[in-house]
Amino acid sequence: METEFTRSSVKRLGRRLRKAERPSADDVAMYDAYRTSFTGALREVMTELYSLFPDSPPSGRRKTLDSVVGKLKRGTTDLGRMQDIAGCRINVPSLDDQDYAVAMIRERFEALRTDDLRNRPHSGYRAVHVIVAASDGRWVEIQVRTALQNLYAQLSERMADHFGIEMKYGGGDPFAKEILQSSSSRAYELDSLQRDIVARETAGDADQERMREDRRTLEQATVHYRTIVQALIQALEPSEERSE
Repeated sequence: METEFTRSSVKRLGRRLRKAERPSADDVAMYDAYRTSFTGALREVMTELYSLFPDSPPSGRRKTLDSVVGKLKRGTTDLGRMQDIAGCRINVPSLDDQDYAVAMIRERFEALRTDDLRNRPHSGYRAVHVIVAASDGRWVEIQVRTALQNLYAQLSERMADHFGIEMKYGGGDPFAKEILQSSSSRAYELDSLQRDIVARETAGDADQERMREDRRTLEQATVHYRTIVQALIQALEPSEERSE
């Protein structure tokens, strides 16, 4: 199996994967070898992230064949231009922490692109993605999420598993879509309220009683949100997972 990939060979592989009703065994093996070639780049980026954010250890993945085929069939991007074959994620407590983390990542790595999806979410999904280049030139996508953005993303994944992958792209069951949209909006509201409270505290807001009340309200609302979303995630788990 080919271990050195040229731009043209990867492009041809992507074309075959896009057109095929079912990928051939050779193309399955070739894609597996291609994504394996990102292992060193992913490890390098994750090691750097761990040194930057020891309290937010990164998780990593290489894109599955099913995900790649779906992306190829939905759009016109060729395989060689996909910048998220290798990806990793860190979760941070707040929007301010997210801003800081993104700034640190852009300072440490050669950043090719930054996608801020917080104010323009993709089908409800909010995060900041930074595409960076490893020392071997391979691209790695770094996703930076707040804790609530990550909780929403977990719910979206469960919804997609249960109702169909189209849930992640604006389609699917209307009632489930409404739940996802409400969950996304509420997470954004809570994250934004937390940022506002911190800004007022930093500025020395004189109304301390109101500040304490706003903080209590935020904490109660966040616990309520987490409880509901976690219950939904658990309810959508496959029965064999719930029985373990």
